[in-house]
Amino acid sequence: MRNKRGADIGSDHHLMIANFRFKILAPRKKFETRRKKYNVQKLQMSSVREEFKLELKNRLSVLSTLNEDTYVEESWKAIKM
Repeated sequence: MRNKRGADIGSDHHLMIANFRFKILAPRKKFETRRKKYNVQKLQMSSVREEFKLELKNRLSVLSTLNEDTYVEESWKAIKM
């Protein structure tokens, strides 16, 4: 950085000249999120296994009852009105 005192710029300030050097860094790679590890050894216990079966059954039953065609048609009718 340099100060040019003799430059007439019509002000009480002095002209400053600077040289900059930038280092451009490569973008950092984001680490993939790690998958959650499940303790499958717990399924050996009958109470945990039955609870898991029940939860899985409930989730799948909700998906099977949802008919996408009727859902899309109902949505389209609601939008069209």
